[in-house]
Amino acid sequence: TPAVQNIIYQHHEYQDGSGFPLHLKGEAVDPLARIVVVVNYYDSLCNPPNAANALTPHEALSLMFAQQRSRFDAKVLQILIRCLGVFPPGTVVRLSNDILGLVISINAARPLKPNVIIYDPEVPKHEAIIVDLQEETDISISQAIRPAQLPRPAFDYLSPRKRISYYFDADAGKQTQAA
Repeated sequence: TPAVQNIIYQHHEYQDGSGFPLHLKGEAVDPLARIVVVVNYYDSLCNPPNAANALTPHEALSLMFAQQRSRFDAKVLQILIRCLGVFPPGTVVRLSNDILGLVISINAARPLKPNVIIYDPEVPKHEAIIVDLQEETDISISQAIRPAQLPRPAFDYLSPRKRISYYFDADAGKQTQAA
């Protein structure tokens, strides 16, 4: 449809006019394109062509908010940050007890206390322990870590890119009639 084509055409148009191809600014950018701009930019930071240059989800959101906020629709960026949390799912973290883990879900009420899969080489990967940091009051996240900085065994165990999958149901938007 023309509306979808317009969104695709504008998905590199930033709020400050620095985008392309038309250098549109502010309200001139389609409201739905503004959402795609933010999500596309976030995804390009986390999943660049060269995986060695990938930012953690935490680093990507921090960069977008702290240094490039003027490029994006403020409301859309705030919603993305609120939905993904301070440590978005897929973020590899070092905990205060020096254990490595992978954030698997956020806690909207306590953004610094997500659920984390723990790296423990003594536990089979498919039985990995999940810790709710809200329940473990003596443990906190001390830092986000780029997956490339993990020791190989920890990387293979946590497999950040292999653990996060997206599934689309082609029939989800269709109504079915009872036979």
